[in-house]
Amino acid sequence: MEVLRNESAWRQQPRRDELRPCDYQAVFEALDSPASPTEALRAAFRRRNEFPAGIHDIEQADD
Repeated sequence: MEVLRNESAWRQQPRRDELRPCDYQAVFEALDSPASPTEALRAAFRRRNEFPAGIHDIEQADD
């Protein structure tokens, strides 16, 4: 990845957050009806609940 050394070079780079209309539709459809959690995601949440809170100054979530 090229390091941008000045602001004018930075401004010449394409924006990465510009979406086409069909992209907006896909994003809002995904927000309206998210996919079901996979087993890998469920396992990650189980591991998170087993992780000792307090290590590295992480506070336990309320959920």
